[in-house]
Amino acid sequence: MLNPFPDLLTYGLLAPFILRLALAFFLISSNYATAVQKTMDLTQAKAIAYVVTGAMIFFGFFTQIAVLVALLIVAFDIWNGLSKKIIYADSEKWCFVFVIVIGLSLMFSSAGAFAIDLPL
Repeated sequence: MLNPFPDLLTYGLLAPFILRLALAFFLISSNYATAVQKTMDLTQAKAIAYVVTGAMIFFGFFTQIAVLVALLIVAFDIWNGLSKKIIYADSEKWCFVFVIVIGLSLMFSSAGAFAIDLPL
């Protein structure tokens, strides 16, 4: 089937860029308050890791590695919640799903436009 808007294919690198910005904004905004607390515990260390990987994803610096680290932290959060029998709200479940889907999309595609990473 023919593409109804073939001129838009020129901007194909903007889709991963938009996904990258959305994921970075979510990771940074949802964990920044915890990351700047005075006490140091596992929750704050996890939040700092989220903020650092979010910043790396935002700038497109080692995007695949940063996304892999973020996905591992999300997997740890899910596993930790299941082992402690935490009942997540529907919004939290969908946030996990969206972070995983966007992360996997960025893992298998490029970092998109305006990234420090260069595709080889």
